[in-house]
Amino acid sequence: CLDHQVVAVADAGADPRHHVAVDAVGGRPARSSLCVPVAKSGQVRVVLQAMNKLAEPDFDVENDARVLRVLGRVSMEVLQVCEASSTQSAFAKRKEVLLQLFTDFVPVQTPVQLVQVVQHGLRELFHAKSATLHTVQNRDAPPEQQYTSLIQVDQAHRQPGVGGMRRRSTIIQTVNSDGLSGIVGQVVQSMNTYSCASSKLGESPFDHKVDLEVPENTIMHTVPMMDSGGCCAVCQFTCPERQRTIVGDDGSFRPDNMQHMRLLSTMLKFVAKHLSILEFDPLKALQAQMAGLDRGGPEVTQRSEPSSLESSSSESSDGSDGESGAGPAGEGERGAGGEASDGEVESRQDSK
Repeated sequence: CLDHQVVAVADAGADPRHHVAVDAVGGRPARSSLCVPVAKSGQVRVVLQAMNKLAEPDFDVENDARVLRVLGRVSMEVLQVCEASSTQSAFAKRKEVLLQLFTDFVPVQTPVQLVQVVQHGLRELFHAKSATLHTVQNRDAPPEQQYTSLIQVDQAHRQPGVGGMRRRSTIIQTVNSDGLSGIVGQVVQSMNTYSCASSKLGESPFDHKVDLEVPENTIMHTVPMMDSGGCCAVCQFTCPERQRTIVGDDGSFRPDNMQHMRLLSTMLKFVAKHLSILEFDPLKALQAQMAGLDRGGPEVTQRSEPSSLESSSSESSDGSDGESGAGPAGEGERGAGGEASDGEVESRQDSK
């Protein structure tokens, strides 16, 4: 019926298109069948199927099809109203989530917070299972000399200090790729969103050294982040692969959904404006501060106040847990690296 043709079958069992599981009425096999497509804007949206006519042995292609078309148009109007209502409701909820995200994370003062914006935002907006942020390096060089850096947040334990307490700190690590490789590298060059299901990874430029792991029944979305100079970073995340429903929003990200793209674009623009935070080097800042004091200049104190999204925890030297302070309820579960000992951030670089 996808070619807009009415299909009438007198003996369904003898037709090669017959499907036992689909063409059945109340568990009984179909003897005769009439399928009528209902189209809108040149695309078939609904197919109505009538089976096992009681009054006559065969369906009347003219009269019976006319009745089904009327029923199909009515059903399609009902579906459109339900779909519009469900879509608007989901969109309104996502806007509230996005507004709350900005409220919770503004001002973004540390790289930890920036990574949390990506992870927590995508999880709340589109049920993302995992998310990563890659920045583009050597942007002024030819493409063959460019590469990407994966921003990771890890936890580390410091040596016991005063009182035998061992504090836990947050470490920002950058893992450099070997050129513009993997799906991330392709998106940097094409500057287009790339979506790939787990079953289609073999047909893609996927590189396990750069790209996220894609578990079974998930879809990986890779989205470029743009500025005036082109692609400055890439966001990559995985969502559950769900069957499309006729009515409603299943919660997963759909790149062909304009409302989804609009919300994602708003969030990523916010992240792109704060990428300069990743260039902050605490050691260089401390050296500059000490140099100013040696010159007899005014004392300048640079502090990175712990945000409400970071927490402080300590452990005793014998391994027992000490007291911990956290931000607002529920925020301790956000993303990897949601804890920091005292607002300090260590920076490391690895290269793949």
